[in-house]
Formats: sequence, C-alpha cells, structure tokens
Amino acid sequence: MFRFLSVVLFIRAYVCENTMCWTVDHISNQIMMEADKNLDGIMQMSELMNELTVSWGLTSAGLTYHDFIAFWTAQYHDTHSTAHAFVANIDVDKNDLINEADIAAHLQQFDINPHDGQIQKEEFNAFLHAVHPDPHNHGAHGCH
Repeated sequence: MFRFLSVVLFIRAYVCENTMCWTVDHISNQIMMEADKNLDGIMQMSELMNELTVSWGLTSAGLTYHDFIAFWTAQYHDTHSTAHAFVANIDVDKNDLINEADIAAHLQQFDINPHDGQIQKEEFNAFLHAVHPDPHNHGAHGCH
C-alpha cells in the first residue's frame, strides 16, 4: 500500500504544477503541526519518529531517497531537485537512506535550547534552515 501511495505522490509531484511557493518557515510550521500530536508546541522524539514511521514510511531499514522525495514534493511543494538536495543534506552517513542514525545526528546538533531530546519550534526551524538547500526561498520552493 505504501509503495502505491508513493507512486501516486511521485506522479502528482511531476504532473501537477506547483504554485504553493512555501517558505522554509512555512514548511517548518506545517511539519511541527503534523508531528506535535499532544499540541504542547514541542515535538517529542517519539512524536517525530511516529510521524516519520506512519506518514513517511520510515522502517528499521530507513527511508529511501525516492520515497522521501515523493512525499516531500507532494506534501511540502519543493521541486524534485530541491527535495533531492535536501534529502542528501539530511543523510549524514551518506548511505542513500534516511535512518535513525541520521535523525539522531541532527537532533544532537540542533537540540540545544535546552539539550533535552525534545525539539522546540525554534530548534526545528534552525535545522530546516541549515540543511534545506534554499533556506532563504531564492528558488521559490517549486514555483513555476
């Protein structure tokens, strides 16, 4: 079922013209809203992992670039090339998968206020601005 959904999202990303023009700040806010299930304004590590597992299809083996890009372009409206550069920046160990080790590495770097294993909105926003290939919206995130 997930493969079918991935294919549909992938096709949708290529066929539909994207006019959303979301900024990195908007994407950050959207992801926080989707992942923060208890609505406390903080993304717990368990909430993040649940979001990545349930919505994104993360498995113990990881999440492929293809699946990440298909989901990201459909959900957050970046172009394919921007999404590819973004996932490559997230992939710390460069094994062509997003896995728990990559997530832990980024959490270690950006969970600083305080260093508590919880992701504050500001921390998540800083993470996206640091790893997104177009953090200042120069490419208009998929706008044609």
